[in-house]
Amino acid sequence: MAIAVKYTVTQPITQLRYRNPWRLGLALADYLLFRRGPLANPGFEVVASVKSGPGLPQPDLRLQLVLALLRPDKRGKIPCHGFQIRASLARATSFGSVRPASADLLQAPIVDLNYLSNSDERSALRAAVRIMRRLCAASAFEPFLGEE
Repeated sequence: MAIAVKYTVTQPITQLRYRNPWRLGLALADYLLFRRGPLANPGFEVVASVKSGPGLPQPDLRLQLVLALLRPDKRGKIPCHGFQIRASLARATSFGSVRPASADLLQAPIVDLNYLSNSDERSALRAAVRIMRRLCAASAFEPFLGEE
């Protein structure tokens, strides 16, 4: 389970610039020849482990900065320069279940994901949104930040 805060940016500095065939070709050549460039990274620029609250003994959230606006269904990118910070739970405690729908094993099973059934997880993700927005309010983002 992950949640994202998304922003447009005011400058063409995101992965969207590689939709241009020439830029993509140069990036591909850079990767194939030298194993560097935008195609050499895993898709996110920064990863951080943070605590959703000060009283926790260890971080319970993982944040990732992605220099693209991904569609909510994760099936492609939104064609706009922007970025997102995604937060996920480091150690989820909600568990779902999968059980047969009938004696016919060819019938699809019943899947209960049971996402966020624990109130601590819901609180942690609400805190994650506050943390991500506070990060984006930092002066380092000021020259680039568009609208949320």
